[in-house]
Amino acid sequence: FNIIWGGKSQAGKNSKGNIKINQDAFKVCENVNNIKNFNIFILCDGHGNDGHYVSQFVTKHIITTISYHPIISSLKEPEDIYKLIIDNNYKIIKDIFSETDNYLSHQTQFDTNTSGTTCVLILQIGNKIICANSGDSRAILVYSPDNNNNNTQIFPLSLDSKPDLPSEEKRIINCGGEVHKRKNRKGNYVGPMRVFAKGKNYPGLAMSRSLGDFKSKEYGVINEPSFVEHILDEHCKYMVICSDGVWDFMDNEKVMKIGNKYFINDNPDGFCQEIVGNASYWWEKEEVVIDDITAIIVFFKF
Repeated sequence: FNIIWGGKSQAGKNSKGNIKINQDAFKVCENVNNIKNFNIFILCDGHGNDGHYVSQFVTKHIITTISYHPIISSLKEPEDIYKLIIDNNYKIIKDIFSETDNYLSHQTQFDTNTSGTTCVLILQIGNKIICANSGDSRAILVYSPDNNNNNTQIFPLSLDSKPDLPSEEKRIINCGGEVHKRKNRKGNYVGPMRVFAKGKNYPGLAMSRSLGDFKSKEYGVINEPSFVEHILDEHCKYMVICSDGVWDFMDNEKVMKIGNKYFINDNPDGFCQEIVGNASYWWEKEEVVIDDITAIIVFFKF
């Protein structure tokens, strides 16, 4: 089978309506090390003052580390690469995330204490998909059980790393943190659940896993990604990878409904344009500040 993909990233706007620095970063590498259907897709959504530097660093470092990894680059068969990656509960990928975080902690060019990034990494190895996710960017796979384009269903490839998930919250509390919403000036709790030091109003990170964010790491935030696998077959239609600039206003079903018409016409670029445009419309309608919006679309053609 073959893939056709498209990607689009749009910078958000600040409260004055000015376009700001885009803190999202993404990259697609096809046929890594000249191995057919060994493809890497990565999307990082930075946050904090220097989030754009963190997301760019992580995107580049993870892609480079996988491509030039001494063991991975010595293998020529997709089956062998797949076995290596799933070995010992995905140790090789966990180590790459950990090593990337370690590099971030030692660099001095930009802030990583209160700046960080999400990272959703998809490895497509032959007909196997492995998704490693840290943060609240998200990937879904759309498939049709009966190969009817009007009857499509969603398989979540990632789990949003939200701090109020029971297992995540337990870890945060054990590390001296607590999870609640931020208080506004009137003392009312508003917005998403966040990670705080016990009894304090910082660091306030709205996710339980990320790269960078070393102040939040003191209170139970970790870099280790969660993993989901899926086997690709003729029932699989397409994959959608987006930053929360999309998911904050569009649910999985809404995205799928848009995607089905573009899949029939082999038009991933059109799909990207409509998703980003749709999300942008809702941000402008509902919020003062507009988030960066990024979408990667991958069509599978059997």
